Amino acid sequence: MPIAIPKGTHHRTKQEFVYQTLRSAIMRCDLGPGERLVIDDLAKRLGVSIIPVREALQMLQSEALVVLVPHVGATVATISKDSIVDVFTMLEGLETVGTRLAAERATPADQSLLIAIVHEMDEVLKHERYEEWPDLNARFHLTIARIPGAGRSDRRSRADARGSLGPVSRWRIELLGGVRHGATLGSPVS
Repeated sequence: MPIAIPKGTHHRTKQEFVYQTLRSAIMRCDLGPGERLVIDDLAKRLGVSIIPVREALQMLQSEALVVLVPHVGATVATISKDSIVDVFTMLEGLETVGTRLAAERATPADQSLLIAIVHEMDEVLKHERYEEWPDLNARFHLTIARIPGAGRSDRRSRADARGSLGPVSRWRIELLGGVRHGATLGSPVS
């Protein structure tokens, strides 16, 4: 499967370049769950030596995006439907509290921004551009988190949310065969 190399991005090291390129390919499902990642092949395709590829795969393993098996190789990590349901069930409780706090403390500007994001999400679904939905969903929830008193709003927590929910959203959509209109973090996966 081809790996899209982002144009116009600047990386300090080859390892960072490989890491960002592979991570992006995994998140877009260009490299699908269970797909074998051959170090020599990746190095050749990305125009680097095998060392930055190995280092990048170790970084991706630390994010649970890649599974490395000694003497066997690397594959894109898979996730079960039950794991996705568990994660979204737990998030539902947290988001219920956050939503209540946001509703109590949101300014009219906050409300307008949230409404605009929801309309954008509806348009994405209407035109079946499902690959855009996870980013909009994350933007919606991060907007709520930025409302004072509605949740942690520091830069670290926003980065944590993007990093940890991205793969779950990606695999949830893949298991469902696309996003259903009206699906939320708490919606049951069928």
